[in-house]
Amino acid sequence: MRENEYLQSLHFNSLRMENGTVVNMSLPIVLAIDDETKKSIGSSKDVGLVGPEGDLLAILRSVEIYKHNKEERIARTWGTTAPGLPYVEEFIAPAGNWLLGGDLEVLKPIKYNDGLDHYRLSPKQLRKEFDRRQADAVFAFQLRNPVHNGHALLMNDTRRRLLEMGYKNPILLLHPLGGFTKADDVPLDVRMEQHSKVVFINFFYIACDDIDLIIHSVMIHIPTP
Repeated sequence: MRENEYLQSLHFNSLRMENGTVVNMSLPIVLAIDDETKKSIGSSKDVGLVGPEGDLLAILRSVEIYKHNKEERIARTWGTTAPGLPYVEEFIAPAGNWLLGGDLEVLKPIKYNDGLDHYRLSPKQLRKEFDRRQADAVFAFQLRNPVHNGHALLMNDTRRRLLEMGYKNPILLLHPLGGFTKADDVPLDVRMEQHSKVVFINFFYIACDDIDLIIHSVMIHIPTP
């Protein structure tokens, strides 16, 4: 995010696009850098983004560097600066004092090579899949734990309401978090196996063809230790 986008997200939980439309954006998407990286970028207009193996994944064009006001970011995101917030302690507190923004040109998708990459689709790929299935409504359920009966009741009830509203082919997007979670949470690979099994046995009373199981590779932002 550029600075004006970052501030819009922090202050208004949304972004105003160039065409005037407003989209929800309650969490800023930023890349923190330290003083040394800032110095190495210097006056460069473009910056390459590489993966863990050193392969070039994307190019950030027309970059801008701005101050990473950590205290404001924490306070506006969680409503508190009290110690003990997992994401803050793991990723914000030790992060660099600068944020790098620009226009992102993606060259290839990130691969985690954990046997679960086939569950990771981009928004564009998801839209294409929904079109292929001729979905006239999509309802999403995001979770970081194994599916239990309470989840299933909510999902089944949502589908029932959509059908009552006149939709013919609502599709469920089951969206487990695939990034950093709490230390005592069930590991992602175990959760994905459980999710796929309950989908297969029709635990939701929703046909398998009416469910998309896709990992959401974002890190947990819950406000509790």
